[in-house]
Amino acid sequence: MGQSAYGAQYKYVFGGQFFRNIIFGGYYANTPNKTLDPIVFLANDTLAYNDRNIAGGISNGLDIGTDFLITNKTLVSTTVNYDDIRYKTIYTPDSSDDGKGIGGTLGVNQLVSDRLKLSLEGSLREIYDSYRVGISWLPPFLKKIGFLDFGKNKTQK
Repeated sequence: MGQSAYGAQYKYVFGGQFFRNIIFGGYYANTPNKTLDPIVFLANDTLAYNDRNIAGGISNGLDIGTDFLITNKTLVSTTVNYDDIRYKTIYTPDSSDDGKGIGGTLGVNQLVSDRLKLSLEGSLREIYDSYRVGISWLPPFLKKIGFLDFGKNKTQK
């Protein structure tokens, strides 16, 4: 079952140490309705049919956000989201799952050491709520491979 989805994002980076950038974005997604073959089964010595339908939907939204460098090892990301989702309820007149509204996302990236980063993010949005925790680790043998020089800045002569 296919889904059409389009999105774009623009990030303008400032030269400031604290206020890093401003980010604008938007998306559009469309999923068609799908009727699957029914399941036929025997119930009380009678053939029964279980119709199977998947309701599609249209979702779109906009967001605006920014990143703040709180300390030289702590980056905080904030986003305000607007989402609008409408399910194609051709199988039932119920549209109680449709929704639109404003939500937000807050993220923190913390450098624990020169090779270890902790990432936390939470989103409270109309279309879904999500929470993520991540740990990134750079192995010692990757610290100085070719163009991946993660060591201290060096001055060229």
